[in-house]
Amino acid sequence: MQGLTYEEADALNAALGQNGIVNMSTTASAFSGNWVALQVLNDATFTTLTESNSTGSITGNSIPAGVVLFGQFSVVQISSGIIRGYNL
Repeated sequence: MQGLTYEEADALNAALGQNGIVNMSTTASAFSGNWVALQVLNDATFTTLTESNSTGSITGNSIPAGVVLFGQFSVVQISSGIIRGYNL
């Protein structure tokens, strides 16, 4: 059986939270970082969501608990809810 490549291992580590996590809740300021996934723990509404290589926007919409957004996120701000960001 062949082992994982470095890139595959990094992707798996990020998906499992091995590169660290950030718990985010409603604050006056935005969170800045580099996240590969955002897990909605309590229904959340984004006021700011900066994502690389994406079109359109989900800001202003309520995202239900249990949803996981995948992408490359750098700035997150929410007006309600709790989000967990998985570091890239």
